Formats: sequence, structure tokens, C-alpha cells
Amino acid sequence: MLYIGRMTFDDLFRHYGSVQKAANALDRERTTIYNWRDGGIPEDAQAYVEIMTGGALRADLPKRPQELQA
Repeated sequence: MLYIGRMTFDDLFRHYGSVQKAANALDRERTTIYNWRDGGIPEDAQAYVEIMTGGALRADLPKRPQELQA
């Protein structure tokens, strides 16, 4: 899956298939994942998700150093 744009709860759900699977894979409580549905995914959590998904889901962060050089 190529990810473009802001990381959302729906992206997590599509990637993992369920909130429980996302919570298990990310070592978070289900309530935390559900809170992201309404409040958005914090930047630090997005960065963690990007690492844990091998980049399949991309964090919506300020420009990365390699992008600033372009």
C-alpha cells in the first residue's frame, strides 16, 4: 500500500484489519487506538507506526532532512 497524505485511524484499520490487531502490533491499549479516531494520531505515535509498518504507513511530520535537500 502506498501512503500519501495524513495518517488516519482508517489507514490503521485498513492496514491491520481491526483495532485489536493494531493495538497488539503497536503495543497500545485498544482505547488508545479508538482515541486516535476522534482526536487524530499524535506525531510521536505516527512516527512509531511508520517504523512498525516498515513505511507502509507514513507519518505526517514536518519535512524530513532528505526532503529539505531536494
